[in-house]
Amino acid sequence: MVLRTLDHIQYPTSSLSAADQARLDALGLPVVNGMLALGMERVVGQQFYVALTANPNAARALHGSPVADRRTDLDHQGGE
Repeated sequence: MVLRTLDHIQYPTSSLSAADQARLDALGLPVVNGMLALGMERVVGQQFYVALTANPNAARALHGSPVADRRTDLDHQGGE
């Protein structure tokens, strides 16, 4: 439902249903004029990130392996 709402921000067709508005309100995401309030997509993205990185394996995958870290270091040094 939250992803559908984020999609709705990009491609608004009509206001959110009363049920969706109530669910968003219960999640602490304000709805204004039947739409998720401006800037809430960033809040949702940050909440997804925090939830995902709470899992140590997911955090390692997002933050890269030693190989990925080495590649980033080379990029900053002008290497391969």
